[in-house]
Amino acid sequence: MKWPSSCFQPQLHLYLPKGWRRSLGEALEGVCVSMAVILFLVVDLACSAMLTLLEDTDLLNPKYESEGERVVSIAEDISLTILVLFLLEIGLSIVAFRCAYFGDVWHLLDFVVVSCSLLLEVFHHVADADGTILVSAIIGFGRLWRLFAFGFDVVYLKRKVKEMENKDLEEAEITEASSDASA
Repeated sequence: MKWPSSCFQPQLHLYLPKGWRRSLGEALEGVCVSMAVILFLVVDLACSAMLTLLEDTDLLNPKYESEGERVVSIAEDISLTILVLFLLEIGLSIVAFRCAYFGDVWHLLDFVVVSCSLLLEVFHHVADADGTILVSAIIGFGRLWRLFAFGFDVVYLKRKVKEMENKDLEEAEITEASSDASA
């Protein structure tokens, strides 16, 4: 089986032999999963922005602190759920594409960002805030990582939208070519 030489190959399923792995790859690279990823990215970006505003600024009136803590808890749970869904998508992609998954730079970056984000989120939920330097340093790194992940999500979101636009153009060209051929 010949894999693509480009490290930016978006359609890996085209290089798989027919069977369940190709079907899984088609589904993972299809419109429905891409739309779900875009939706989850937008929700995660909104949650990250809300968490940053509520945890790292003094914008919230102190008399609404308990409501703010409740919103922070809900936003963290939503973010964690989205990270688990992304990890599931990555796991299914690795099953479908095997080693070729890691040959695509975007997939590799996605794997690193989701894995590190999930580890930091789990650590944040498990760690005791006892004020030790190590815990403070890791939480500080987690906040910087959240900023990096936020930037990555924005760039990845743009890429997904562009991929969907390209798919629409390709489908339109195929439809136009087939109607020209029949005429």
